[in-house]
Amino acid sequence: MKTSEKLRIKVAEAQGWIGPWRFGNVHLHGTSPRGLADKDVPNCIDGVVKDLCLKIDTLSNGIKSIRGLINESKGVSGLHLNGDVALWSDLEEGGSLEEWLLEFDIAEDVIKAKEFNR
Repeated sequence: MKTSEKLRIKVAEAQGWIGPWRFGNVHLHGTSPRGLADKDVPNCIDGVVKDLCLKIDTLSNGIKSIRGLINESKGVSGLHLNGDVALWSDLEEGGSLEEWLLEFDIAEDVIKAKEFNR
């Protein structure tokens, strides 16, 4: 099953639809929240999926640009307020100040997993 199909199903489930799922031509079919079996899931679900994919791609690009900055520089000047440079290795997972970028590292792992599943 394609990632986009999985995402459509997840969004439909969040709206109260249930499986079993099937794709007819382009439309997703399942049981509606009102219990009417084998109905087309509304096209608005596709709009939600498209918006989510756009947001994911935009956030992914932002995360990649920060990784590029980290790879091309030594660290952050001024973080310690004493003139010392806070090294990226100290700020990332496993470093003495990892809490500063822990959420970034997690987001980067999520983006890598998403790209792998495409």
